[in-house]
Amino acid sequence: MDYYNDIVFEIKSRDDHTQNTICAGGRYDGLMSIISNKEVPAIGFAIGIERLINEINTSIFNKNKNQSILFP
Repeated sequence: MDYYNDIVFEIKSRDDHTQNTICAGGRYDGLMSIISNKEVPAIGFAIGIERLINEINTSIFNKNKNQSILFP
C-alpha cells in the first residue's frame, strides 16, 4: 500500500488472523511516473473473494453481532 496516495481504504474482518483484510485499495496517481515519464491518474482495489464469502457466511449465523464502523 506504499504506492497509494490521497484516498486509501482497507476493509478488515474482526478476526484476529494475520490475514484479515477483505478489500483494500485507493488512488495511486504517481505509480506510472515511476516506470515512465507520464503522469496518469489511477484508482484500484483488490478483493479477497474467499475471505469475503467466509465473512458473509459467518455474519449470517451471527446476525445480532453485526456492526458497522466508519472512520473519516
